[in-house]
Amino acid sequence: MIKIFICFLSTMFTTGLLFMAMVSSSIAAETIKIGAVLPLTEITGKDASRSMQLAVKQINAAGGLLGKQVELVIVDDEMRPDKAVAAIEKLVNTDKVDVIVGGTDNAITMEVIPVLKKYTKITVWMGASSKKIEDALEGQDWFFHLHAWDYQIGAYLEKIWREIVQKYPLVKKKIIFVAYKEDPFGSDSYSVSAPVAQAYRNIIQGEAYKGADAGGTDYRALLKNARIFGPDIFIWDGSEKDALPMLEEAKNSGFAPPVYLGTPLVWPADFGKQIGADGVMFYSYWHDSMKSRNKASSEYSAAFNNEFKEAPATYFGPLAYTNIMIVANAVKKAGSLDKDALISALAATNYESPLGGTFAFVRSLNIMHQAGAYPKLMQWQSGSAKIIWPWELATGKLIYPFPAQGFNKAAPIEEVKAPAPPPPKPVAKGKDGKPKPAAPAKKPAPAVKPVPAAKPAAVTPAPAAPVAKPAAGTPAPAPKPAAVTPAPAAPAVDMTGNWNLSVITPQGPGSPDFTLKQEGNKLTGTYKGFFGEAPVTGTVKGKGFEMKYTLAGVTTVYKGKVDGKKMSGNIDFGGKETGMFTGKMK
Repeated sequence: MIKIFICFLSTMFTTGLLFMAMVSSSIAAETIKIGAVLPLTEITGKDASRSMQLAVKQINAAGGLLGKQVELVIVDDEMRPDKAVAAIEKLVNTDKVDVIVGGTDNAITMEVIPVLKKYTKITVWMGASSKKIEDALEGQDWFFHLHAWDYQIGAYLEKIWREIVQKYPLVKKKIIFVAYKEDPFGSDSYSVSAPVAQAYRNIIQGEAYKGADAGGTDYRALLKNARIFGPDIFIWDGSEKDALPMLEEAKNSGFAPPVYLGTPLVWPADFGKQIGADGVMFYSYWHDSMKSRNKASSEYSAAFNNEFKEAPATYFGPLAYTNIMIVANAVKKAGSLDKDALISALAATNYESPLGGTFAFVRSLNIMHQAGAYPKLMQWQSGSAKIIWPWELATGKLIYPFPAQGFNKAAPIEEVKAPAPPPPKPVAKGKDGKPKPAAPAKKPAPAVKPVPAAKPAAVTPAPAAPVAKPAAGTPAPAPKPAAVTPAPAAPAVDMTGNWNLSVITPQGPGSPDFTLKQEGNKLTGTYKGFFGEAPVTGTVKGKGFEMKYTLAGVTTVYKGKVDGKKMSGNIDFGGKETGMFTGKMK
């Protein structure tokens, strides 16, 4: 009996476990899981996690997705690569998530790429900007990226300053000094953005410095070198810990460039109220003041403030909200969680973000699905941040040049003195102590009268032969020369052939090919680039040319000059954006 009873209990226990597993599986099937990797102890992670929770709450309140509730699983990466890798493993193998989101840091992202490639789970990554990351993810159709790459940012900043100069002609932007953090990704960012600036014919110099978060406290040598360089725009790319001491050293040394611009992720509390801060400029992807100028931003800010009783401190708040909403919209569009269907739906994204722009995925240099979170130009004015550009979001007018309130008068820059001449040799003295008379200068050798050259022997010319007289009679008139029709002037250049171009645009660099045929002053041919192929038409005049093609309803015009087998000039993208190009014949 006891054995039968024990057997009965064992059977019931096993059945119970199977039932619980079935129930658990059923519950899991009733939710759509989104897994996020975030640094929860950092302000970026705090803003991002709150915003993702807000988005999921709104989605579930509206009925969820595909008739199911959305479950958000957040794992803290602690800003450690090993923790981030473990987080991906947990989300895929333990939590069985349907989509992976999040990511804020270049170094962390670089470390998780191998494990992301291992599982190829659909990933919509919101952070990271290093081209090294883009290169490592080339050709991965399951990877979607929401943050601009460094080279795209460089081209976009050029666009900002060109429009600023058009509206404010007194602004100068040609000479740029960049102070960047002394770390691998700081130098990487500068090495990628500097060629972009140079391609736009700017003069740029960069210098690494040890920031306050790495124990650096002395900015004197850095600012002295910047002052000697004489920039129109001074940019320091550092953390919030550098903001006040950098400004203080600039005040003490009298370094007051026309544009003083910082790029910290977060500014110190009350920075705008510090003496000397008025007029300091900065790039930011978002600011709470945008709520007065953009509907999506206003709705997001109101919901966040209502939920958490404060505004997000960084742009990773609205970026994370965008991250979740893009995934949610794609799931709705796909109608299922089928991988291919969801990839297609994500690729067709067109989302109005609280960051103040429309997110749509296009091909970048190396990845298939790149959207764009791009910076705005802002300025501290009377203690608060004002948006200067883009014009449709502007909340203030540009203060220029940098007022440098409370700055010391700049000391003159030390000149490098020429070496002093050697001291004169001491005068030799005689036995009586008196200076010896200088030795008389040697007399030059007497001039020698040159021997006259021998006269050439006279040559008697031979008598000229008599000129033959014409025969008597009426001379025949000289025949008229035949009329010659001049050949048409040859064109100054011949563009017929295959050309490879290097282009720099606000969307980043590219390398399209043109196959051209020139007949007289007419051009025809084919464009082939990342976004497809299109027929080309154009004209040639002297060494100048204009050619154009149309793709997706946008007409792109190239205007430039040819010099042998090289060309260069400017690009106009449908009147909305501009770029530059150089090229050579293959």
